[in-house]
Amino acid sequence: MMKKAVILLESVIAAVIMLMSMSISSAYAIDAGSAAGYTLGENGVEACELFNIPDNNIIITDSIDSLRNALSTAGDRAAVSSDVFLVYMVPGSYSAARPITVPENVVLAGEDDTVLTHTGTSPSYMVRVCGSIYGGTFIGNPQISNKSGRVLLFNDQEFTSPNGIVQNTHVSKAGWSGIEARGTSTRGCQVIGNTVKDCGGNGVRSIGGSTIALIEGNDISGSGQAGIDITSGNVGTIKDNNIHNVTGHGISTDTEQEFNTPGKPGYGCKRECDITDVINNTITNTGTHGIYLEENCHIKGTMDGNKVGKCGKCALGAHPKSTIKMMENNELYGATLSVFGMSGKVTMGSGNIIRNGKAAGIALNKGGKLYIKGKNNKIYKNKNNGIQLVESAYLSITGKRNYIYSNSWGIGIAKKCKATIKYAKIYGNKKGAIYCRKGSSFTKSKCSIKGKVYKQK
Repeated sequence: MMKKAVILLESVIAAVIMLMSMSISSAYAIDAGSAAGYTLGENGVEACELFNIPDNNIIITDSIDSLRNALSTAGDRAAVSSDVFLVYMVPGSYSAARPITVPENVVLAGEDDTVLTHTGTSPSYMVRVCGSIYGGTFIGNPQISNKSGRVLLFNDQEFTSPNGIVQNTHVSKAGWSGIEARGTSTRGCQVIGNTVKDCGGNGVRSIGGSTIALIEGNDISGSGQAGIDITSGNVGTIKDNNIHNVTGHGISTDTEQEFNTPGKPGYGCKRECDITDVINNTITNTGTHGIYLEENCHIKGTMDGNKVGKCGKCALGAHPKSTIKMMENNELYGATLSVFGMSGKVTMGSGNIIRNGKAAGIALNKGGKLYIKGKNNKIYKNKNNGIQLVESAYLSITGKRNYIYSNSWGIGIAKKCKATIKYAKIYGNKKGAIYCRKGSSFTKSKCSIKGKVYKQK
């Protein structure tokens, strides 16, 4: 019994010594100045673990002036070593009239109640991110509303870990974009697990040839434009985000803006947008489209497991020369999937649900093409037709066991359109299974069809 008590006492003493060591080393790392005596909060500890930062590489700060000095000191030391440094803002309110730069190999960390507010107007961003940010609350200046006010900015830099990560922050009230990457040299940054709300323009944005490698696990709401905007930019993976209650599109692409001013970020970039994968996002209550692909915009990998609905216009809109390589397991509801314009092309795999549209479930127009190659897709309870070919459109259904039911017509084929329909199960539609107007054509084989098939002569 005595031996067990001694062992337990030794364990308690060891734990106390370890905690004291952590507290002392954290509080007095480098030169904490007036912040000496503070210790790291939860986000600070998590940042040290995530970025593998030792205790003697931590600076704790408690004012905007000491924050600037700490970032400068940490940046200088990081530049001559291979270490990563942490600058930790203790909880409280900070006002930034001038921009702040987080240097390379430096992580800026704070808690939810560490609040940094932008009170300046020029330059138009609050924090330039050359290193990384973990935690903290960042409030922009909504008075900077001429499409230039940004809270957190990645600008003209190629990022590799540990740099270029904004994670677990709260960002709000940007005059334009909450978190933005811009310029053709900007590559590899990541936006993970943030709450971005009430920005005048976009929640998260890639613009001017920049590439955001990952946008994952963010909650984005209240944007005056898009939740996620890609303006002649690129994104690797958009995953597990909750985008809701935005005035514009949930995920938007834009190729209309020109970048033809020498010396400005994005000069000479191509007017196109590439996204690799769009996976498991929830997009609801948008003012316009849920996901919008403008001309020359592409989802080159997969669009898988997304739930998109209650949109002002289309749940998914693909415009001229835009493509989606593969759609699987998505649910689009309360709005239309629209493929519009010459060379617009969408390929559908298996397990998609398109339901309760305010018009047609799927609309193809002006050269738009849809290929349904997978199985177990369901198109049902749409106010108008399940699939509507409007003009010069093409539909191919070749996968087995695809279901079209409880719509007005199952498939409507209008002006100068063509359709190839195999294996489809079309039944229970109010007016009939298929109608085809004069000047259009379709073939069907191995289908299970219940209801009227009408071909205008």
